[in-house]
Amino acid sequence: MILQDYPYLNITEDSFADFTFKQRVPLILQEIIDQEWPKKVKSNLIDLLNAGKKLKVKGLVISSSQSVYWENFFENYARKSLDDIPFFFAEVYWYQYLLTITCYEENGIDPFAGKKKQELEDSIHQYTEMLSLLDSEDLSDVLLLCLGGNKADLSQLKRQQNELKLLTDHREQLLDSLHANRQVHILLDNAGTELFTDLLLSWTLMKNKKCSKVILHAKAAPIFVSDTIPEDIDMLLRYLYNSGKTPLIQFAKEIRDLLDKKMIKIVPHPFWNSPNHFTSVPQEINNMFGSNDLLISKGDANYRRFYEDREIPSDFSGAAKITNHQFALRTLKSQIITELDSQTAQDLTKNDPNWMINGAYAVIQELR
Repeated sequence: MILQDYPYLNITEDSFADFTFKQRVPLILQEIIDQEWPKKVKSNLIDLLNAGKKLKVKGLVISSSQSVYWENFFENYARKSLDDIPFFFAEVYWYQYLLTITCYEENGIDPFAGKKKQELEDSIHQYTEMLSLLDSEDLSDVLLLCLGGNKADLSQLKRQQNELKLLTDHREQLLDSLHANRQVHILLDNAGTELFTDLLLSWTLMKNKKCSKVILHAKAAPIFVSDTIPEDIDMLLRYLYNSGKTPLIQFAKEIRDLLDKKMIKIVPHPFWNSPNHFTSVPQEINNMFGSNDLLISKGDANYRRFYEDREIPSDFSGAAKITNHQFALRTLKSQIITELDSQTAQDLTKNDPNWMINGAYAVIQELR
């Protein structure tokens, strides 16, 4: 069977999708409501909280650069409630709706900026230790650092590296795919500590001449709370400059120098914010990737898009292809896994029923 033969993951009772809209989304939204907003904006935020997964899909004012990526969504799902449409599409629409009612396009205010800044303030003092522990020539360890980079502090990160159960470990294949004349693309995930580890990886690749350029693909607007937008990279570098710690200041200078020389390049694109999967990547993004470029996809949401967030069996193989060399670094926090034999999946379910969503398992996986 091919990918499209399987149904999308939906918001069914007691599923992870259901938990997301019943538990996670209200907590996210309440933190935003508690911020300072004009009266009308706050009223709309409270209405969104009360609507929950019964929110009806309606047309939104979306910039012309983004609207082309939303046409199919509105054509297919207009007037339906979120719990009547596939989970991934519902999530993306919810975040776009949030940006609309907080007037992001007009005021440029990231509703998650405060949370991102707090994470940096809580964690930045530990980045010096990360640098000191890092063997800049051991790319295998840097990849593990990136895999665990979503943890807020170094002690948690170290525990995760020690305890994280790698279900698939294709580090050797990834390292073999590096080439001095090849571009490396990184589909970024979270800002803050994970972004710091991604910059460490980028710096290490350039320092050791493992590629010709690193291209960081960022979101064009805030989504999924902490996904990286270009402003998050600027904010992280400012925090490093202002840390008062010589190793961090020097690291920030070297990253800025690589950016100025375009050896590291930040490329945001509205497609990454859209309700589309990687089976429908537009030509302008395809044109950024050479067939022999290497792609490293970070995190859970990006992984889901390679498989259209469908109810596929654990041993399914058939990811969307962006380039001929593509890998995922991902801790499991959603109900999808691929290229894992069915017996292993059954044993995991028996021993740990929440293994697909509790973040205790991970993959460094070649996406074929």
